[in-house]
Amino acid sequence: MAPPLYEIAEMTAEQKTAFYRRRRARNYAILGVLIALVVIFFMVSVARMGRS
Repeated sequence: MAPPLYEIAEMTAEQKTAFYRRRRARNYAILGVLIALVVIFFMVSVARMGRS
């Protein structure tokens, strides 16, 4: 879990860089999961409409 924001101010420059890099990577992973869910829901919707 991410440290509280007040602890970020006490980090060195290298630690801040690593912290923001990990946060960016996590955000991209969440974005990928959300896009995959949207695509799956869209495909299921199209398949259900095609059957009727």
